[in-house]
Amino acid sequence: MLRIVPAPSRATRAIAAAAAILSTVFVAFKAPHWIRFGSVDSIQIFIDSPFLLLATTCWIAVACGLKRAGVSVLFGLACGVALGGICAILGFFGPLLLMPQSNQGPLFGIFIAGPLGFVIGIVAGAIYSAWRPPQTRSKLAM
Repeated sequence: MLRIVPAPSRATRAIAAAAAILSTVFVAFKAPHWIRFGSVDSIQIFIDSPFLLLATTCWIAVACGLKRAGVSVLFGLACGVALGGICAILGFFGPLLLMPQSNQGPLFGIFIAGPLGFVIGIVAGAIYSAWRPPQTRSKLAM
């Protein structure tokens, strides 16, 4: 049984566009503060990452419609968890293998590589999911 989903109204897309613009401007002004004194401020990235996710979600909602935006966000979160986990593991064990005498090497994976991988994975996964063509069911699966 096919369910017809109505297209989002112009007002809904206008609200999504306004939220996208506001959150993008906020992230653009906050992004220079992520790097302070030559090092990455991972706590500030954690604090600002919901606004980055909101900006990405709203732009996808404006471009693709609201139903597809939800799928894109879930796919983006899955990519963020996967890429963040891989980066955290590599950032944790990489310094241990390359410089075993350094006792603070694993902190790189916990505080820098993992969070940055998570944020990059969310944005890249959501954008990829929004721009890929919708998948159709195979005739064999029906």
